[in-house]
Amino acid sequence: MSNQIVRFCQLEDYRASLDQERIFKVIIKLLLDEKPVILWRILSSFFEIATPQELYFLKNLIDVDNYSSDDVSWNDSGQLFSSAMESEYLSWAKNNSTVRTPFLCLFFPILEKNEDGTYQWHSATSKMAEAFGTVKEFREALSTRLQPSSWSGSIIPYLKQYLIPLKEWYEHPVQEIQSWARDTHRTLEREIERDRQQESRN
Repeated sequence: MSNQIVRFCQLEDYRASLDQERIFKVIIKLLLDEKPVILWRILSSFFEIATPQELYFLKNLIDVDNYSSDDVSWNDSGQLFSSAMESEYLSWAKNNSTVRTPFLCLFFPILEKNEDGTYQWHSATSKMAEAFGTVKEFREALSTRLQPSSWSGSIIPYLKQYLIPLKEWYEHPVQEIQSWARDTHRTLEREIERDRQQESRN
C-alpha cells in the first residue's frame, strides 16, 4: 500500500485523480498506525528522488490542511506525523538537515493548547528546534507554518496565539532560535497592529 501511495504521486494526470486523494490520506493514517516504519522509509526515500511535480503531490497528501476551520488547525499535525516515530524522523533529518527539516515542518504539530487557553510549542517542534535551530532552512520553514495561506474573518486572534510561545524562546539555548523568535515576534506584532487599524477603518 505504501508503494501505491508513491505510484499515485507519480500519475501524470493527477488532477483527474483528486477524488482519490481523500482515500489515500485515510490509507496513510491506517498505515501509520499499523506499519509506521515501513510507510516512513518508503515515503522518505521517495521524497529524496521525487521530481518537483511529484513532491508537490506528496505534500498534498501528508501536510497540514492550510484552510483553518473549527475542526482543522494549521497548528495541528499533518497526515504523516506519529508521536511514536519522532526519534525516527529526527534521526533521518540529521543527515542533510537543510533539505530534510523543511520536509518535517510540513507535518509536525506546531502548538498545543494549555488548560488556561494559552498556547505553547508542541514538544515535537521543541525537540526539532533544539536539534536543528542553527539550520536556516528549518527556521524559514517554521516561519511558513506560522502563516496560513487561507483564513476567514480576523486573523488577529490567530497571530496572537504565537506571541507567548515566541517570548518563551527569547532564552532558548540555541542562539539562532533566540534571534528568530525575537524577529518573528516583532513581525507579528506589526502585522497585528496593521490589521487592527485596517479593521477599525472598515
